[in-house]
Amino acid sequence: MFILVILLIFGFCGEVWAQSQPNPPYQYGITRTAGQINNDFAAKQNWLGSNPLLISGGALTGLLDLYPSSSTSSGFNVGIGTAPAAPNNGDIWETSSGLYARIGGTTYQLLPVATPLDIPGSSTSGAQFNIGIGSAPTSPNNGDLWETSVGLFARIAGLTYQLSPIIGPIALTPSSATRAQFNLGIGSAPTSPNNGDVWETTSGIFTQDNGVTQQFTTSVSAVTSANLFRNPRMDVWQRGTSITASTANTCASTTLAACTQADGWGVIVTGANLVAAQTTGNSANMGSNAALQISGASGNTGTALEQRIEAALSAQMAQGNSVTVQFEFYNNSGASITPTLLGYYPGSANTFSSGVTADTTGFSGGSAQNMQACVAATYCKEAYSFTPSANAANGYEIAIGLGALTSGTVAITSVSLQVTPNVIAAGANSNPPSNPDLRNIGQEITICQRYLDVLSANGVANAILGSSVNSATTTAITALFYPVQRAVPVISFSAASTLQIVVPGNASYTTSANSSSAISLGSVNISSTISGATALQPGFLRDAGAGTAAITISSEL
Repeated sequence: MFILVILLIFGFCGEVWAQSQPNPPYQYGITRTAGQINNDFAAKQNWLGSNPLLISGGALTGLLDLYPSSSTSSGFNVGIGTAPAAPNNGDIWETSSGLYARIGGTTYQLLPVATPLDIPGSSTSGAQFNIGIGSAPTSPNNGDLWETSVGLFARIAGLTYQLSPIIGPIALTPSSATRAQFNLGIGSAPTSPNNGDVWETTSGIFTQDNGVTQQFTTSVSAVTSANLFRNPRMDVWQRGTSITASTANTCASTTLAACTQADGWGVIVTGANLVAAQTTGNSANMGSNAALQISGASGNTGTALEQRIEAALSAQMAQGNSVTVQFEFYNNSGASITPTLLGYYPGSANTFSSGVTADTTGFSGGSAQNMQACVAATYCKEAYSFTPSANAANGYEIAIGLGALTSGTVAITSVSLQVTPNVIAAGANSNPPSNPDLRNIGQEITICQRYLDVLSANGVANAILGSSVNSATTTAITALFYPVQRAVPVISFSAASTLQIVVPGNASYTTSANSSSAISLGSVNISSTISGATALQPGFLRDAGAGTAAITISSEL
């Protein structure tokens, strides 16, 4: 009876309990031996709720949780074989050359890394590469990368570095003859860089600092940081220290000397005349003891401060480099002022008197561009960077617009125009790339006298020039210029009555006329007409007593 039950169980339930068939198969009337029955039990396979994965292959329909690796074996092994002829996406295989995978229709060699591993970009849903948080290896190998709860680490050349967060300086090993120790790949500039960003393009290396893009290196030659303006601190006033800027002067079609107050600087006004004067005692706030102060007046509709740069200097601006204009500004006008900046160039070298053209390369549309706003009763630092036209090689004129000044005063000093190739972003620059180049007053006087030299008595009855009385009515002297003039100068004299010739014995003869001849870059012959003198005796030309005598030597632009 027991044997019959066993036979019934195997006969009717075998398809449920086991997938393999007994050998020999069950047959009616055949009694199986104990060994056959034991063999049947040994060969059977229990039903586990799904089909088994055979060693001949199959497809998983769920997660495969591999056995953890240990000191004796790994939990997963890809046997070394040959590469499949037509791999499918997701395939992983190993040959004697390395470990490979098929991803997105492309075969990648995972190990050893023969070419850079190109990891797709991250997205809002997650990163494309993640190093799990674990423990630091006891004996890390060079090239190891790991993460702990403290940060991200790497083993490089026998040293362990903490990559993130950076808790101190990163000490790079020195470069060698074969390679650098740090390299920025050449790419494109970021559209919206963040402060602290550093990148490289084919134009050079750049950084974003305090909202300004600056260039560390450049391949452009002929760069300089010297100030191209003369008299930037408003120290030199050879024409006098308080002069009225008149609306009658149109400096665009004449030499700027017609509108010049401080040496080199012309004040251009419309609507109403203004007075420009030297003011001192500004060193605490404006970086200079002297400044050019302009007093507002009712009816004024526009005010500008201008200087022209000769071609010999402005050629530095025509090399495709950025240049920066900056100055210190005190606004005591009673209203907010936003200074503007605009550049011009002449048609040929130094021909400003023939007219100038607005620079459309450096200034959009050839229109004045806004600098930083300066509220009333405030000291401000103004700066603007731009890349001038190549026509700047002919000379350049900078115009600083101040708008209508109808009351109060404004003061300007420490003005600079410098080539700044490390500045990329054009426009108002709240963080100028360098301090203004401000020379000492002795240097500035020499530079200014190359354009204008005013010979005066500097006091009543003091000598201006030595002279020689040729006859009872004429005197002559050759005056040498130091420094030599920028161009052959124009010589002018104060009223004849302000000058006199003095001879030994202190006899004096007021001049009735004065003239110049044989003018060159370095000298001029000066003749004076007098009456009643004794011929062939030495003498000198001096102020007649009013303190207003002067001989002006000008080669202003």
